[in-house]
Amino acid sequence: MNWYMIALGMACSAAAQTMLKVATRWTAWSISWIASMASAAALYGLSFALYSFILRRGALSRIGPAMTVGVAALVVVAGVLVFGERVSPRHGIGLALGAGAVVLLLS
Repeated sequence: MNWYMIALGMACSAAAQTMLKVATRWTAWSISWIASMASAAALYGLSFALYSFILRRGALSRIGPAMTVGVAALVVVAGVLVFGERVSPRHGIGLALGAGAVVLLLS
């Protein structure tokens, strides 16, 4: 299994979601908005290509949950670091439970 490919796929998906959030800061159809949306689309495309490649080499039952929880965790980190969002204890517990579930699925 190429874990670095999984990590890159997760990073691309999380970056795409972050770029979509960045695009909301701009007026629709402005140059900045178009650039942000194009970046998000390109990152989603790359993420999809990597995910398709990864699935050829591994089990969906392991890769799917790992990528889903990994992307969720990265998006939460981006929300906190880039946008100053807060994470409630409830959300933190949810992420921890998701990570625990992935560990159990991968073992």
